Amino acid sequence: LPTGGAELADTKWKLSGASYDTAISEANGITLDFAAADASGNAGVNTYNASYTSATDGSLTFGPIASTKMAGEQAAMDAEAKYFEELQSVTAYSVNAEGLLDLFAGPDQILTFVSGG
Repeated sequence: LPTGGAELADTKWKLSGASYDTAISEANGITLDFAAADASGNAGVNTYNASYTSATDGSLTFGPIASTKMAGEQAAMDAEAKYFEELQSVTAYSVNAEGLLDLFAGPDQILTFVSGG
């Protein structure tokens, strides 16, 4: 379950797993970088940004996502669309001692990131 943890501002992450696709890995190049009030990154094909709100108790939500509109292979475009859909459903997060960021939709863990980026 989401437990919160470290402040997210000024952190960088690389996607290492997704509940919707077990083939998602760091090799896909999906990143999530948190600044003071917005998040940005690479979604595999396009770059994106969105506002976010979080608290160290574990709550986290993202605002509307804006992205570049480059085209890529259909499989990559489909994965990117699903990633954006998942980000929009996020309600909470946990940062654990091993340096993993887990994002949750309700009680369900949906995205896992490793520190870096």
